[in-house]
Amino acid sequence: MKEILVPVDESLRTHPEGIHKIHWRTKVFLTSPSQASLITLDNPRFGKVEHMMVCKPDGTPLYDRYVVTQNPGVIIVPYDEQFRVGLMEQYRPGHETSFTSLPMGFAKLTEQDQREAAVRELRQEFGIEVDLDSLVDLGQNNLDPGSHQSFDTIYEVRCTIPQQEMDGHEGIVRVNPYGMQEIAELRRNGKLTDGLTNSALFMYATNHPEFFRT
Repeated sequence: MKEILVPVDESLRTHPEGIHKIHWRTKVFLTSPSQASLITLDNPRFGKVEHMMVCKPDGTPLYDRYVVTQNPGVIIVPYDEQFRVGLMEQYRPGHETSFTSLPMGFAKLTEQDQREAAVRELRQEFGIEVDLDSLVDLGQNNLDPGSHQSFDTIYEVRCTIPQQEMDGHEGIVRVNPYGMQEIAELRRNGKLTDGLTNSALFMYATNHPEFFRT
């Protein structure tokens, strides 16, 4: 049986009994009854989160879920002549802690070429400049295909990686180059848990066997 996704409000109009299948709690803000919408979040810069019903092919409701559609993003793997990878420690509000990750971010609406976003993120987060043509496309990544309809493009770039304390811009406190053994230690200690970073590092490592000797 091939299940289908139907917006919750549309599903309930045709199958009102599906109200018993809803377990997610959604706050709906209305300006008028005709503008009722179960899109929980909608931001032109980042994307949207929709409340959807998973249904049988005939439309019979099974269960509800959220589907995240994010705007295109970029993940950059900067590496040096020794094939060490640059990682940053960044404070994330809401979690009240710092995370170790690669530089990454959303592409702006004015950036037609995603490489422009990669160059900008490296400048903002690592303080380094690279050329568009120096970026190598490693492919795309979807962190969770089950609930995320979004793809990030992963780029690698060979450059000089700074080893420095940062000024706290965007919550970034330090940047360092790391070899494979050091990254493995970060993983074991629970300091490198970001899924996007780990998947991008895997793609980089498969492209550079030299990384395993760092």
